Amino acid sequence: MNILIIDDDLMIHKVLNHSLSGIGHKIFSASDGQKAMNFIKLERDIDIIICDMMMPQVTGPEFISHLKDYYSKWMPVVIVISSMDEGNEILKKSGLKFSYFIHKPFDMSYLTGIIEHIQKSKK
Repeated sequence: MNILIIDDDLMIHKVLNHSLSGIGHKIFSASDGQKAMNFIKLERDIDIIICDMMMPQVTGPEFISHLKDYYSKWMPVVIVISSMDEGNEILKKSGLKFSYFIHKPFDMSYLTGIIEHIQKSKK
């Protein structure tokens, strides 16, 4: 699967890139929502987006709100990761579309389980 990781934490990028590419996924990275939007303008073949909430330039929620501008028919699965305890509630109240919310720090096996589930459901 093609996975876009959007987070301003370099360690998160390294861990996710190593773990997910090691099990066969193609990984793309962006350090904030603006860079992710620039990337998506060129590369729309993304299956899953793993997106932090709090980032410089364009935040996760701002990025998610613009996804519909790039995907008219089919949207990638959005997994939001955040250390904000109230992050899930903030996103739900905003009406933004996302599929999963995971609190940081997270268990890598939990995340890979979600990705495996998504992969099986796309077959």
